[in-house]
Order: sequence, then structure tokens, then C-alpha cells
Amino acid sequence: MERPRLMVIGLDSIGLKLLESFRGRCPAIWRLASRGAAGSAIPCFPIYTPTNWAVLSTGADSSTTAAEGWHNTVSGSNLSTFDRRSIPCDTIFDSAARGGLRTLAVSYPTGFPVRSKLNMALAPLDRGLVSNNLVPGKILEVKPGAGGAFSFVLVKAPEAISGAAMAKAVGATEDGEATAGKGRTATMQDIEASLRRRDAGWELRLLAGRGSRYALRHEQWSRPIPVRVPLPGRPGKCLVRVMVFGRGRRLAVSECYDVGNLGSPETLVKRILAKLGPPTEHSVFYSAMTRLFSKGASDLAIERLARKELQAQAKWIADAAAMTFKESPYDIFYLHHHYPDSVLHAYLAAAEGARSFSPRQHAMARKAIATAIGICDGLVKGLLKLAGPKTTVLVVSDHGNVPNRYGTNVSRRLADCGLTVLDKAGKVDRKKSLAWRSDRVGTWVEINARPGTPAYEDAQAKVLDCLLDWKTPDGRRVIALALRKKDSHLLDYHGPDCGDVTFHYNSGFSWFGSPKKALQPNDSGANHGPQMPVTISKLSDNMSFFVAAGPRIKRGLRWDWARRGHIRLVDVVPTVCEASGVPPPANVTGAIRRELLR
Repeated sequence: MERPRLMVIGLDSIGLKLLESFRGRCPAIWRLASRGAAGSAIPCFPIYTPTNWAVLSTGADSSTTAAEGWHNTVSGSNLSTFDRRSIPCDTIFDSAARGGLRTLAVSYPTGFPVRSKLNMALAPLDRGLVSNNLVPGKILEVKPGAGGAFSFVLVKAPEAISGAAMAKAVGATEDGEATAGKGRTATMQDIEASLRRRDAGWELRLLAGRGSRYALRHEQWSRPIPVRVPLPGRPGKCLVRVMVFGRGRRLAVSECYDVGNLGSPETLVKRILAKLGPPTEHSVFYSAMTRLFSKGASDLAIERLARKELQAQAKWIADAAAMTFKESPYDIFYLHHHYPDSVLHAYLAAAEGARSFSPRQHAMARKAIATAIGICDGLVKGLLKLAGPKTTVLVVSDHGNVPNRYGTNVSRRLADCGLTVLDKAGKVDRKKSLAWRSDRVGTWVEINARPGTPAYEDAQAKVLDCLLDWKTPDGRRVIALALRKKDSHLLDYHGPDCGDVTFHYNSGFSWFGSPKKALQPNDSGANHGPQMPVTISKLSDNMSFFVAAGPRIKRGLRWDWARRGHIRLVDVVPTVCEASGVPPPANVTGAIRRELLR
């Protein structure tokens, strides 16, 4: 059976320096690099997650893909830019189908909904980071009553219908605005259950319905429990699993996962669910582990189960890819694995010794990152089993991640300069304001004047002065770059929706600041969206990375950016299409980097 022509394995938020810092934890990735080419690449602005995964499926800059922010309005509907329908641009899934090639996209932004019978998708991220996870998981303390039974609510109705609860599953978006899950409403009843000791394990029983008994064993997930959650326009077919651990004293309830929207075609999805069960998107144990870490605490059982579950998540991806290939051989494989991004946002600052964390947390953070990289390397190793001698393999990230040192509030800064008027609640009064921070992209500013007029140009000048004169008490400049709209083409920003002023932060500055202060020290987190791409820290950087190997990729090439300049992430797609013989998307704005080819 002919192996895939092209395999793209996307590891969210990992940079080349991070892989070097934890080199011993990723042998499969470095073995692949020894057989091909490796280097860093400049991601497209803004350095968001949806922006650059769209770049990696189109070969086009962010304004061409319209994935400059997290959401787009299409025919009156507010769609995540992970949703293919929000991207008015050709993708590699489209061009492959026109060429008669079959594709499989796993959790890949822009890969779903599919547009052709030759396109397949699994576990799509079509609604933003929350995706198909409707209710986050939880851990309960088991306290049996007089009859020895422990009764609890398996799924609580308000959680399933609350947009805020769905957003809470992953926290705020990268510009600090919790937008996931907005507009979703449903009606359902609480689902109650009881747990009782039975034989060598436990028995879970739903308190309504027949055939609702589930045998449990210690530290093993139950078989999937079906849950009905009515969703707008369709019935919700959901699955939940439970696990007893801690010698029977604790009970874990998994996320409530929407399997009625798990991909395409439905026949493939049903077979994978029957054989592999549902995928894990947000591990209940990993979430518990990070909450404990933030308090300076740890729990060895939770850490062990988190690692086990995340390894199972990676195995599910590799097994699903192999099973799909066996049943419906595909020519192109695309994966987006979001887990490492979550780890770095939570742990990178502490791993680099941030003062707001204790020495114990510094060590815990380095361990968590090392574990994450090891799990990603295992995933790469598993997926490489599908590759053949004629396969072009690309392991790539959308961007890196770097620690913060200061939190900022751009709206407050503009208000301090007399450009934005804020009401008592801190919201922008657009009628009274001359300029304000854009709701669409957190590094854009909109101006309340007609373009081309003296008033508009004067307002642009005032915004530039306000941003570029912004400094810390010790004289560090907050903003690295600020441009008028007409000059923003230098960053590949263009089109009528582009900000009237665009800007990006210097190293160490982020938008996670106080609502009442324009600037304050804050070294408790890490991110990538607001900062310049060539931002380098002790362990990491803000750049994308790529490792490519295949018949037409040069062997043993390490790209020397200091001497040769940076490869751009937008160049990667046309280059690997050239290397693999895959027809490139129609709207490519990047270039084929023939220096990587032989």
C-alpha cells in the first residue's frame, strides 16, 4: 500500500530552542532532523494560534486567510477562525481534492467542515479551543452515606448550557477575552448517579434509565456513558467516562464530549469510536495538576494519572491515524496537537525561574515541560510508522512561547493619553473616544475619524506617540513597533478590516494587566500573541520551528538564520508541496525555499 505523500505533524507553541533545552526528551524529533532539515521560522502577525495554523494549511499571510483574530463574521454568524467556513481562502485540503488526493485532518484548524468526499476529519476544532468539549471534567471526594452509596451529579445542567462554563474549560483567549462558547444554549436535566462497592471494584449506576450500570476498576476509565445534551439545531450525542482512584476515595469525571460532531465521514467516526473510544481533549487530571501547581502544591497520584491520560491522548491520535489509513488510505495527513501550548502557558515562566514562583515550583515546572515534550516526541514516533521512503514529513509549530515580565492594559494607556474615554465600568465609550483598542485583534487600534482626512492622520500620529513613548519606570520601552495602516503592509497586514494603527510589544510585555493600571509587573505567565517573533528567553523563543525530511529534502541541514536570514512560516507550505508533489493552494503568498531542497 502506497504510504502518504505528505505528513504534517503540528506541535502547538514549541520552538526550536525549547527542543534544544530538553534535547534528551525528544530523540525521535532529532533523529528526523538528522535525516533532513531543521530551523526556526518567523510566524505571521499576529502571533496567534488560529493565525498561524491557517498559514500552515494555506501558505498565505494572515490578512489573505482573514485569520488575524479568533473570530470572523460570515453571513451574519460569528465563527471561530478554526472553522473552515470563516477562511475565504484556498487550503491544501481544497487543492489536494482538486488533484484527486485524499486528506485526513486531525484536530486541525481550517480542516473542518470538510468540502469534498476526498477530505476526512477527526476531532475537529471547529468552534475554537473549546471544540467538542461541552462540559469540563471534575474530581470529587467520595464520601459514602449510611447505605454505603455515594450519590453525585454526573453532569450538571447549568454547566452544559452555559457559554461562560464552556469558555472556562480552557480559560480566556490569548488576548484576555473569554469568547469560547458564546451564543450556545440548550436545555437538559441534571444527570445523577451513585457509586457503590461491588466485588473487586465499584459499580456506577445512573439514577434514571435502564441499562445504566457500569463496572469500575481502580484507576481505569469506565466504558463511555452516553449523555443527551440538546444543542441548537441538532441533538447532542455526548459521552462521559468516570474513574475511581485514590483507593476508592476520589472519583474523576471526564469532560462531556460531543461525539455527534466528531468528524467526517460519519461511518469512519463510528468505527473509530467503537474501537478506540472518544479522544481526550482536556484531561481532568492535567487540569487538576495545574491548579495545584499554581498554589505551590502537588499530588503524585494526579500527576501520574495526568501523564498516563496525556500519553493515551497521543496514542489515540496515532492509532486513529493508522486505522483510518488502513480503511481509507490518504495521501496527506495534517495534525494540530494543542497540549504543549497549554503546558507552556502554565509552566514556562516558573521553569525559567520567575520570582512569583517558589524554587519548588521552578523544579515542578521544568518536570512538567520535560514530560510534555517527551509525550509529543512519542506521538511523533508513533505517527512516523505511517511514513514510507517516499513520504515528506514535516514536524512544525505555529509559534513559540516566552515568559512575561509585565502586564499591560492598552485601553488604560490610551485613556491616560486622552485618546480613549472609559466609563465607570472601564468599558470604552466609542462615541466620545478618538481611538480605542480593537475588539478583533488585540494589537490593533481603531480610530474614530474618516480615513484620509487630516483628523484621521492626526489621530494616528497621537496613537503612535502614545504607544511608542510608553516606558517602564526604569526606562524600558513597552512597544517595539507601531505602524500606521498604510505602513502595516510591511507586516503583511492589509485589507479594509486592518487596524488603523498596528503594534507589537517588546520582549517580556503582555496584555494580561490590571483593568485600572496601564502597566504593572507580572511574571506569572507566558504567551506569544502580543510580542515580536524574534523574542528569545532562557529556555524558549517566540519563533516557529520546522523539521522536514523526505526524498527531496536536503539531509543534515541546520538553517543558520543569523547568516542567511529567517525562513518565514508562510514559505513552508509551498516548499513542502514542491518537495512532495502535492498541488499548492491557490492563494499562496509564500515562496518555495529551494535552499532546503535537493
